[in-house]
Amino acid sequence: MMYEVEAKFGHVGKSRYIIKTVPVIASSGIEAAAAARNMPRVKHHHPDAIRQVRVVDAPRYWELVQIHEEDPYFHCRSIQEQRALCTELEFYQEHSAERTDYQKRDAGKRDFYIGKQLIRHPRRYMNKYYDSEDYAA
Repeated sequence: MMYEVEAKFGHVGKSRYIIKTVPVIASSGIEAAAAARNMPRVKHHHPDAIRQVRVVDAPRYWELVQIHEEDPYFHCRSIQEQRALCTELEFYQEHSAERTDYQKRDAGKRDFYIGKQLIRHPRRYMNKYYDSEDYAA
C-alpha cells in the first residue's frame, strides 16, 4: 500500500525542526512509520517524530514523489547549500521540557583540577599517577 507520512525533520538548528511529508510504500501503517523514522534527517530518537500516517491513492503518491524529488531540502549536501536553497522553511521550536533532559545529563559532570591545572580524564590520571597502596591505611 502507499502511505503519506508526516514527520519531524532536523538539521535546521539547535532544538528546532521542520515538518515534511514523505511518500512511503509499505504493507502496513506501522511499517510505513518505521521506514519514515529511519530516513535521513528525521528526528529518530524523538517519540513524536512521526506526526501522521495516511493511506493515499496512486495519483497522490506520485504527486508526493514529485514534490519530494523537487524539494531542495532533501538534496542539500552542506549547511551552506541548505541556507542558500531553502529560504522558505517554516521552523518550529522544541518544547523546553525536552531540552531539560540533556541539561540534566551534563549537570553531574564537573571539572577536576590539581592546583590550577585542568585534568581532562581524572580517572585515568588517578590510575596512572597514584598507586592504591599509597592510600591504604
